[in-house]
Amino acid sequence: MTDLHLPDRLNRLYVALKGRGDVSMTTLCEAIEANLENTPSQQWLGPYITRLNRRIAKQGLAVKPGALKGTYRLIVV
Repeated sequence: MTDLHLPDRLNRLYVALKGRGDVSMTTLCEAIEANLENTPSQQWLGPYITRLNRRIAKQGLAVKPGALKGTYRLIVV
């Protein structure tokens, strides 16, 4: 796969998802050092997942909700 040249937080999010199956939102928030004092994790993660999906679409990848509640997974589309 080609080098994605992702910004720091998007790269950490990608690494946290790559090859792991379902990953909890808590783990993803920790990976990108989210500040969750007043914002639910899904609301905070949403924009980052959208940006990551835009960047990895050309490689045939996407981040989608996982099979378990409160998780996401990296899939091949």
